[in-house]
Parts: sequence; structure tokens; C-alpha cells
Amino acid sequence: MKWPWYLLLVGVFPILSLYAHNIDEVSLADLLLPLGIAIVAITLIALPLMFILKQYNKTALILAYFVVLFYSYGHIRNGIVELNVFPMYHIDTGLVLAWLAIAVVVTVCILRLRGNLQVVTTALNITMLVAVLVVGGSIGFSSLSIATAWSDKAADDMQLDTSEPSDPDIYYIVLDMYSRDDAILEMCDYDNSAFTDGLRDRGFHVLDEALVNYGATHISMASSLNMRYLNPDERHNMPILYEMIRYNSVARLLKDRGYDYAFVTGSWGIQGMQHHTTLDVHRDVHDMWFSKFADTLRASSILVLFTDAIYKHPTDTVAEGVVTLKEMPKLEQPVFTYAHFLCPHAPFLPEGAQWPEGYVNNLKFLNSEVLGVVDAILADSEIPPVIILQGDHGVVKDYYDHPRRVFQVLNAYYLPDGDYGGLYGTITPVNTFRVVFNHCFGTDFEILEDTGDEWLE
Repeated sequence: MKWPWYLLLVGVFPILSLYAHNIDEVSLADLLLPLGIAIVAITLIALPLMFILKQYNKTALILAYFVVLFYSYGHIRNGIVELNVFPMYHIDTGLVLAWLAIAVVVTVCILRLRGNLQVVTTALNITMLVAVLVVGGSIGFSSLSIATAWSDKAADDMQLDTSEPSDPDIYYIVLDMYSRDDAILEMCDYDNSAFTDGLRDRGFHVLDEALVNYGATHISMASSLNMRYLNPDERHNMPILYEMIRYNSVARLLKDRGYDYAFVTGSWGIQGMQHHTTLDVHRDVHDMWFSKFADTLRASSILVLFTDAIYKHPTDTVAEGVVTLKEMPKLEQPVFTYAHFLCPHAPFLPEGAQWPEGYVNNLKFLNSEVLGVVDAILADSEIPPVIILQGDHGVVKDYYDHPRRVFQVLNAYYLPDGDYGGLYGTITPVNTFRVVFNHCFGTDFEILEDTGDEWLE
């Protein structure tokens, strides 16, 4: 163990450790990109310096300390921010100066050490190898305990006939944390009826007492997009939920019928969604690069100083997604478009706004954008489309602690012929596409009992 391999291990250990700590909430795809970047970056920096300076062990020790500083900056910064004593500008300025001073002092001290530090290198090689093996073993054990395969129960006995020239485009537009009108009025003292009345004026059927089956995004979307309820193992297994959303039954059935499939994201997405679509129409910075796991890693490192600028407010990415949606009717039909906008969910407008004013501001912005999208789709579609506007869940208890509000959502449908006889007042998302398919394609899919995860009477 003469070569200082520990430098690479020091670079990947924090990534593996964070992944192991959150393995139930992230997928393997989330791990690979940060891990690859860390290995390549350390290699490209370390090898030239080692060969130029001809002091492999000292160079590796200095760089290893820099890596520790790199990964620890965000943790220290966040801890100081939570004290709520110093302005952010002063915190970053002070920490950067402190980090530079520490780096200089440590570098000088290491360079002054006598000998080639082979004993230290060997000890660190062994120590880091053991640490990585331990965390790797933890990941492996946890992965074995997680059922990585899931049963596509909805699609096992469900099929759609081949496409017809009259097949409509289908738009499933999910608005994150969008509550229904009566809940908004009670919670925020804001009358949102102008928006829902605007939808009705355009031919939508809006459910006044709509409920969702689950009160959390990933569970709700996995259920609605697979047209079935989830078993306990699935509901508490984030990797399975990710796969259920990526490889969902609705998209698969429609692709088998001859539909193209597009995913439009507005600050919400799962890394790799585009690999299961047939049209690459829109990806924002979140879906292309920064998964939630990578974002957490970024926020804990010194990268938080340099990458905040590339992160857009969700309303900015919603506006970009809206532009994409307006262009969808111009594509060759038929297309199934799943759009998911992180709005009116926080962060609120303007930056720093709090509940409930910020939520209302987001609503006003989103309402205008959605009505514009609806108008464009209806005006430019050669064949009248299907449009579903739906909240994935209502307002969470962090903002309004009422046991039912998280299940009360916007749920609105536009069907091509305006015949809403198949819809009913208590329909929940688990039956959304069952009803739509029965109506548009003449299928006879069973309508499941409408119930909720934790509904309270």
C-alpha cells in the first residue's frame, strides 16, 4: 500500500455515506453521477501535481485535507445559518477566509514534515479502505433487503387496442400542492374560484370535493400513473416508487397503442425520466443534472457558494415548461404528455415570502400560466385533446396542520366530446386513467373503490 489510494477513497466516502443514510429515498442512478465526477476530478487534479512536485505522499495528504474542507464547508455554514445571528454575506465571507487560512497553514505544515510519510500513507490507505468497505457493505445489505422488482399489477390484465386516427393527445398536468377551492379559502382567505370558473368556461369538469389517495408526491404519482393502490412495501420503498413513476403503466399502455410519450418538468422530476420517454422535448437543470441527492450533496459542500446562481426559482422553470406545453399540439399526434410543476408548492414568490401570502402569490402566477396553456392547447389541437389538471396532494401540515387538507386537491378534466357521464364526484386519481381510457378507447377497465391512505371522517 505504498501509493496513496486513500485520496480517492476520501473523495468518495462522503458520497457513499450520504447515499447509505438515504438509501430508502434515492436510487442507484442518483449515486453514479456524483461518484463519477468526484473520482475524475480528484484524479485530474492529483496526478499532475504528484508528478510535478515529486512528493506523492505529501501532495496526497494536502489534497485529502482540501477534500475534507470541500465537503465540510456546507455543514459548517448551515450550522452557523441556523444560529440566525450573522447575515449570510458575513457568514460566507468569514468562512471562506477561515478556510483559506486553514488550508495555507495545513499545507505549510505538511510540506515541512520530514520524510516521505510512507507510514502515514499506509495507515490512511487501510483506514479509508475499511471505512469505504463498511459503508459499501451497508449499502449492499440495504439493497438486498429492498425488493428492486415491482409487479405492474395494473397492466398485467390491461391492454389498449392499436391507435386510431381519431386518438386525442392526452395531457396529464400535475400541479404540486394545489388545493381545492374550499380548502384555499379557509386556509389562505383567498377566493380561487375565478380560476376554476375559467376552466369551466373552457369546457372543463371541475370536481368541487376532490380527494387524492395519498398525501405525498412520490406515492401519489406512483399510484395514479399505475392506476392502482400500492402495498406497504412499495409505499415505503423510494427506489421502487421511482421505478414505478419512470416505467409507469399509463405511459406503457399508451406507447403500446402507438402514442409518443413526453415528460415536461417544472423543477420536479426524477433523474432518468427522459430514458423512458419517446420524445425529448424539455428538461430543466434539475432533471438533467441535479437530483435531490446531488442537490443535498452540493448544499453540504463548498459548491454551495458557486452553484446557487444556476438554480432557478420553480416559477421560472414552470414558465419554461409552459412554453414547451404550448408547442406540444404542433407535434405529430398522438402524444401523451406528463407535466409536473413544483408550484404552487414552496419556494414562494417573491423570494423569502412565507405562508400563506407566498402560496397565494404562487397560485396567482400559476393560474395565469395554466389558463394560457389550456387556451393554446385547445386552439392548436387538430383533434380535441384530453387535459387533466390535478394536484398531487394538498397543503402539507408544515403550513396548515389539518388532517384532511393534505388530501384535498384540484381535480379538473377536459374530455374531447364534453361527455362527463363517466366522471363522478368522488373519483380519485387511482381511477383517473381508468375512466379516461374507458371513455376514449371503449375499454372496460374496472373502477376501483375510491379510498385514501389516511382519510379521516
